[in-house]
Amino acid sequence: MSLFLTVDGLVGARGAPKTKRYKTGFITPIKEIRDVAEYTQKIIEAGKKVNDKLIFLSHGGPWGTPETVKFLFENSDSDGFEAVSAFERIPSEAAIIDTTKKYKKITLRRYKGK
Repeated sequence: MSLFLTVDGLVGARGAPKTKRYKTGFITPIKEIRDVAEYTQKIIEAGKKVNDKLIFLSHGGPWGTPETVKFLFENSDSDGFEAVSAFERIPSEAAIIDTTKKYKKITLRRYKGK
């Protein structure tokens, strides 16, 4: 189940403009991670009433880091996690920022000591 747009990283939905449907400033109407976990659990429970053999994979919303996915698994019966941005974009952003900072610390020989 997709829980709206991923909000982590530099280009996550957190800074998205207000939409006509949701005046909160967020793309998703749910702001707190605990509320999203509860919403996830409600979806799982409703689905199990229809077919108890369904497999529930969570995606999007706040589930963008190992810490938030751990929270998901501790607070819902989600069977797993399907990642897109969490596996490619978000870790790449951190690596690029870290590498760029290291390059910025390098000083040309002619500027050393000035």
